[in-house]
Amino acid sequence: MDLASLDISAQQQEKKSEPDNSVLSWITSIDIKYQIWKFGVVFTDNSFLYLVWYLVMSLLGHYNNFFFACHLLDIAMGVKTLRTILSSVTHNGKQVGGATEALLSQRHTYSHTCTETLSL
Repeated sequence: MDLASLDISAQQQEKKSEPDNSVLSWITSIDIKYQIWKFGVVFTDNSFLYLVWYLVMSLLGHYNNFFFACHLLDIAMGVKTLRTILSSVTHNGKQVGGATEALLSQRHTYSHTCTETLSL
């Protein structure tokens, strides 16, 4: 066995170079694909989007109280009894809207018919 191959004193005398701590090396060391993937995972997470929606509505509520109603709707949709009440109210509203549409359509048709009859 060669004793010179076991001698590490030459390696200990070599000074190790310090890592580069510059801003440029830090920027180039960032894995862009991973960062894009991570932002995609965070911003498509439903619980994160829900909390962001709550925060935005809370901040906007300080300017107009209407936005606080979004919190009330969220609570109402979370409770089964209140959800049933809301669905029955909106169902009646849809029926009223449909009846109004039919009335306006009938009035429009009648006014054209009368106008054409009187112009003859």
